[in-house]
Amino acid sequence: GYFYPQKAAPGYVIVEAPFAVGNRDSVLVQATCPDGKKVLGGGGNLVDSTWFMERSYPLSDGSAWRVGFKSSGQTFSAAGAAYAICASVD
Repeated sequence: GYFYPQKAAPGYVIVEAPFAVGNRDSVLVQATCPDGKKVLGGGGNLVDSTWFMERSYPLSDGSAWRVGFKSSGQTFSAAGAAYAICASVD
């Protein structure tokens, strides 16, 4: 079946936080929910396959999803995004 987010989670939105870095070996990216919404889940993606996702977790107050990316040592520039799945919850 299909997941109908608007019915399952009122005010459902996906927040994207794109990034691009150079001359670095790691980066921490945060996708923050709009006011009045809490994070239900999240994740991230990378354009460069020589980097990897080191960590992915919600903030303890439920306001955002944070993703850490790290270089394998082959390159020191990367681009991608962190994502937060947010909704209005009680």
